[in-house]
Amino acid sequence: NAVGTVLATSNQPVFDFGAGMQTGVTYYISAIAGNSLGSSVNLADPCLSVAPGAPVQWKPMPTAVLNGDATICSGSSTTLSFSGTGTFPLQVIYQSGIAGTISQTLANTQPFSLGVSPANTTTYTVVSVSDGTTPTCSSSLNQSVTVTVNQPVTAGMALPPTARCAGPSPLIILGALLSGNDPGGQWADVSVLPAVSGTFNASTGTFLPAANLAGTYQFRYTVPALAPCQDDATTVTVVLHPVPVADAGPDYLLNCNAMNASLGGAGTTVDATYEWFLGNTLVGTNSNLTVDTPGVYT
Repeated sequence: NAVGTVLATSNQPVFDFGAGMQTGVTYYISAIAGNSLGSSVNLADPCLSVAPGAPVQWKPMPTAVLNGDATICSGSSTTLSFSGTGTFPLQVIYQSGIAGTISQTLANTQPFSLGVSPANTTTYTVVSVSDGTTPTCSSSLNQSVTVTVNQPVTAGMALPPTARCAGPSPLIILGALLSGNDPGGQWADVSVLPAVSGTFNASTGTFLPAANLAGTYQFRYTVPALAPCQDDATTVTVVLHPVPVADAGPDYLLNCNAMNASLGGAGTTVDATYEWFLGNTLVGTNSNLTVDTPGVYT
């Protein structure tokens, strides 16, 4: 009939987990009878009757935590980490924008890692956790992590070099020398011999051949990417050929001592295509022409 430390009393056999109590500790609920003190029983009543106590333990409420906020480039992966406390195994319910509601078991205190590779930015939310013994205890949760997915960029592919003659020439739109490029990039002159000031416009991506010497000019197009994706760059090429020179050489006088003449001066551009005309008639296709007929040759 002894009564130990009284933590709570009630006129109904129902008790909540109260302040100062601990999970995993055995408590006893007993029915007692004795003289009334109004709303309670006189525990000092010499005739106090105490029924054998019913042992009760309170389980800790399970908890779960999700970690893994990350930013990845599309096509890459990252790892989510689930951990929890309570009576194992724990059953964690989480949601994603891709696969809907998913159940994951946590066998012990060791965090569980889950690799994910979403195509687009996705939020993962833990909505509940339940423990693994009877009676089953559950906790409602609302804890989220977000995997931000940035898209890779491409500067495209360079088309074959475009060729012009040095000197007056139409404006070149450098973007027309690319295929499959993303917009929003920046142009830069990376030529060994840079273009004459004012003939290359980085903001508009244009190049005006006029005033530039013959040579090879290269311009790089760079598209910046959001980390951790990498920037991409492609280089296009413009070749300015020298303006060909046609040197017919000096005039000749044909006579009995000089029956023919070799036309063509040293100033003629080499490795070019040649055409000699006498009037409107094509008479030769080499850099030099030997003639024995008087006339004006061009």
